[in-house]
Amino acid sequence: MLTINNVDASYSKINVLKNVSLQVQKGEVVSFLGANGAGKTTTLKTITGGVTITHGSIVFEGKDITHLPPHKVVQLGIAHVPEGRRVFKNMSVEDNLLLGGVNFLKGNQIKEQVELVYEYFPRLLERKTQLAGTLSGGEQQMLAIGRGLIMKPKLLILDEPSQGLAPIIIEEIFNTIRNLSKTGLTILLVEQNIYQALSISDRGYVLKNGKIIMEDESEALLNDKNIRESYLH
Repeated sequence: MLTINNVDASYSKINVLKNVSLQVQKGEVVSFLGANGAGKTTTLKTITGGVTITHGSIVFEGKDITHLPPHKVVQLGIAHVPEGRRVFKNMSVEDNLLLGGVNFLKGNQIKEQVELVYEYFPRLLERKTQLAGTLSGGEQQMLAIGRGLIMKPKLLILDEPSQGLAPIIIEEIFNTIRNLSKTGLTILLVEQNIYQALSISDRGYVLKNGKIIMEDESEALLNDKNIRESYLH
């Protein structure tokens, strides 16, 4: 479904990604792992059009999207839930959700997708008229994921969904991601909580200093001594 081929990328002429290659097959959950500053978020931005690619290519469902603007990437069915949640705080929960589907769905389709999001996140239904800015951090993360789901994406990209959340909320978020994967939704997950991420993933890539240093099945990565010592202590 998604192939990144030997990508270099830069910010202000500073090279931050070096020869990055990865694949995500349809229906997979793939985790993209590494410490702060490793280049994980930058890699996601290369997919969705937010950073300059200086070498290599990105292909989604057979189409070269290397230099497409973000709105064109979204139209192809890629939903990116960024770190920091970025909900519209002065709008209600339901208006945030409706906004996510306004350019992609019509009439009853939007209503059906909103109801589906409420099934995944019942707490959002309880707070649908509440301003998004008054929600807890965990509830805002649920809303951000829900807004991404509204457009019925083919590929859902999640950037640090557990960041700053309490353990009980993290468990709830990851249970939802697991349930989404069971529907066949393809998911690319960037996450510092490596144990949680690999527990729900099929495969994983480890990034360090802008380079992929390891890739394997999730179980193998969890059992790898170097991974355990570097990330799971």
